[in-house]
Amino acid sequence: MPFEAKVRLGYMRVANEHDAKITNISMRGAFISTEKIIPPGSIISLYIESPRIGGAIIATGRVVRCEVGQGVGVEFIEMSPNSAACIDRIVREYDPPSQRLLTD
Repeated sequence: MPFEAKVRLGYMRVANEHDAKITNISMRGAFISTEKIIPPGSIISLYIESPRIGGAIIATGRVVRCEVGQGVGVEFIEMSPNSAACIDRIVREYDPPSQRLLTD
């Protein structure tokens, strides 16, 4: 789902930390807009801030794709229950049950 937030990425070591922007997020991962080339398979730390979450989401992710000049697709591999609850709340606000289609 579309979502904008600042994110601080940590890649390999603190010296590689830089700011980027999340443009899409789900319970499974996010797309991060960045000029930085981070190879698929890389493990990164994420510190996500947005007024919509009233705090920060801290997670560890694995880069699953890199689109040079656009950003990286990241799969979440670890996060606290509080961070997962924040993402769940964001997703539910964007896609309320009344808007979902029943497929049964």
